[in-house]
Amino acid sequence: MPLRTQQLEIRYIEVLEAFKTFKALISGNETAFIDKSYLHWDSWKNQVNTDTMTFVGHSFGGCTAVR
Repeated sequence: MPLRTQQLEIRYIEVLEAFKTFKALISGNETAFIDKSYLHWDSWKNQVNTDTMTFVGHSFGGCTAVR
């Protein structure tokens, strides 16, 4: 089981980093912009309420969501 525990921890960190980047993107933080050629990043600004996000998953994704 130690390997599965390590995998869960890594996945958990990956999800948190992706969420942190997504929040930066929708708040208008230009350092989060990956594709500078996309001209409509401002259309994302303040369009998602991240205070009420719900994570859902199946199998290992479900385990990650519960973590």
